[in-house]
Amino acid sequence: MESRIAPPVRVLVADSGVRFMKASAEVLTQRGFAVVLAAGPEEAFDAVRRASPNIIFYDMDMPGYEGPEALRLLARMRGGKDAFTIASSIHGGAECERLAAEAGAWDFAVRPVERDFVIETAMAIRRHLRRPRDAVRQPENPLLKTIVTDCRRPGCDGSLVSYLPRRKPSRQRTDQFETPIFTVSDGQSQGEAVDFNVLAITVCPRCYWACDGPPVAEHAGAGITRVGRMAGRPRLLRMAAEADDTLFSESRSIAAALVAMRLAIENARAQGAIDSTVELEALADLYFKAAALAHTARDESLRDRFLGEAEKICAAMLEREPCAEVYRAACRLAALYVYFTRDSD
Repeated sequence: MESRIAPPVRVLVADSGVRFMKASAEVLTQRGFAVVLAAGPEEAFDAVRRASPNIIFYDMDMPGYEGPEALRLLARMRGGKDAFTIASSIHGGAECERLAAEAGAWDFAVRPVERDFVIETAMAIRRHLRRPRDAVRQPENPLLKTIVTDCRRPGCDGSLVSYLPRRKPSRQRTDQFETPIFTVSDGQSQGEAVDFNVLAITVCPRCYWACDGPPVAEHAGAGITRVGRMAGRPRLLRMAAEADDTLFSESRSIAAALVAMRLAIENARAQGAIDSTVELEALADLYFKAAALAHTARDESLRDRFLGEAEKICAAMLEREPCAEVYRAACRLAALYVYFTRDSD
């Protein structure tokens, strides 16, 4: 009979600091990880060959090998090429981080590495590794359909499943910030309905690139266009780890939908979506939609943070040449000022 208990996630801590290794091993073992220690590069290579770790914390300052060289060797080893390698060094700065990334590191940290960083990183990666892998091809809900496309992130071979209504959604209402609240129903007064705002964000299950709605190619028939500037995968993965397993499901919870919105915002900002009023408005729309979801979840603090970011974008839009998007931003700002002062007039 096949065991339903998932095997422990394997972690290699390769570090010249004995105290750091022991402390990391203790906290990770307490949380169910299988931990292997190595005090030098050769020990680390041997541990990778024997244990095939899922996660590697590697000290680039260990003597014997240059840090980037050791990372390249780890990335080429059969037991290390699929591992999430987090490099660390006392030499901080963009150049050291760039060298580590080019050598195969998934993330980089400046030493001394905090214990909380080790725990949070390992927990986020474990959540990622244990997420359901099967993409839904046909939703159970008859009101929904799916579109499956390739991820637009360079180097990612993930599949994106976008949920769409089988019939045109009805705009149930527009809130005071002109945010459309969509629902899809079966057309009967007592029939089933779907809050489509909860499912509007498409998320890649491998790299967590996210967008509002299904990704669309720039030219019909040209396939999926790869995006340029990208949000950092470690940050996206840690953010996604906060969502429950409904993140990729048609039964997505409000909490998971909020995480999906945050992922879409993070990706949009990384792409520098501020070149035109249309792009600014799209980013503002994400913040207003996220605020509407936070309001549904009764999280007033998070709602007000989203609205605060939306206010900054709308205020910036007023510096642009007058157009429909700028006029809409002005109306939204007026609504925001009324809302935050709770002025009934």
